[in-house]
Amino acid sequence: MVEYHKLEKRDKGVMGSSKYKYLYQNDPNGHNGGGGRYTFYFKNKENLAQFSSDVERYLPQFGGFCSWGFANEWGGVVDGQVVGDPEVPDQCKECLTSPPWAWTQHIMGPPADPENGWSIYGGKLYFNINSNYRELWEAQPERFIKRAKDRWTKYYGDAVGPINVTSYPWNWQQSAKLTPSQQRCLRLSQR
Repeated sequence: MVEYHKLEKRDKGVMGSSKYKYLYQNDPNGHNGGGGRYTFYFKNKENLAQFSSDVERYLPQFGGFCSWGFANEWGGVVDGQVVGDPEVPDQCKECLTSPPWAWTQHIMGPPADPENGWSIYGGKLYFNINSNYRELWEAQPERFIKRAKDRWTKYYGDAVGPINVTSYPWNWQQSAKLTPSQQRCLRLSQR
């Protein structure tokens, strides 16, 4: 997480080493989507020390899930059933996606690409599913950050919430149990 702050804008993200790891206990009482134990890996001991000294500064925003998706994908109707969060904000009526991704407080959405989908904005780290969505995100960051922050607060309050440490574009189907809603979305997206 620290190394991203040292990279040039279009550099590939760097995977950490199991030699330099940090175990983070997110909200041990399990409130507001927390309760997880997460292991973060770092390039070197300096990055590990920097992260350890100010963990919440370096944690990715919106749990490290696709920031553009979290701001803009509010679900829709699949086979006559509402999928995802039905409370679409008024300023986001264009956000209904087809096929929808079933984002809810308990179903986090698309994965993040740690190599090509990252951005630093305002000193904060954001991930997106790929470089195309990163570019969409970077086109209107203030608008999308506000929308995503409002949603995050609705779901988790001021808590850190869930953190994505295993769901990437190349493995997300294996790293998550798909709900029936997500399975319907996946089937639609493969048509």
